[in-house]
Amino acid sequence: MLSEIYPFIEPHLLTIGWFGLAIYLLFMELFTPGLLYFVALAIGSLGGMVAAALEQPLIIQCVTMLALSIVAFIILSQLVKKNHLAKQQFSKTATNTDALIGQVAIVTKRISLHERGQVKIRGELWPAKTTENKSFAHNSEVTVVQIQGNTVFITNTKGE
Repeated sequence: MLSEIYPFIEPHLLTIGWFGLAIYLLFMELFTPGLLYFVALAIGSLGGMVAAALEQPLIIQCVTMLALSIVAFIILSQLVKKNHLAKQQFSKTATNTDALIGQVAIVTKRISLHERGQVKIRGELWPAKTTENKSFAHNSEVTVVQIQGNTVFITNTKGE
């Protein structure tokens, strides 16, 4: 059928051409930042290859490639979005100063309501203030509840 319209094109050459395009597009995906555009186009190209193997007209092959590419892109984008949201939901790891909140600290310099002291958290010294109407003596265990600038705000660890 195709050879009647394009006598110079052998049907198996179009099949090989579509397959080569699919391989090329998959190779191109290696150099893109994970958007999967080229994977969707490669899937569409495989559809064009099947249409060529069935000796469908070139326009049918191209329409098949386009339609399958659109469907593949929609499905792949939904999978990527779902996977990305799942990663965001489960990977809320506290970093930097946020990781210090809730940590137990040791008072190295007395802390009172109106006087700033000092605590040691994970081997580092930090200026500290209390959030309670209470003083904390040297070597007391306290818990970090907030950080403002370079000052940590602490409360009693034992909840007394």
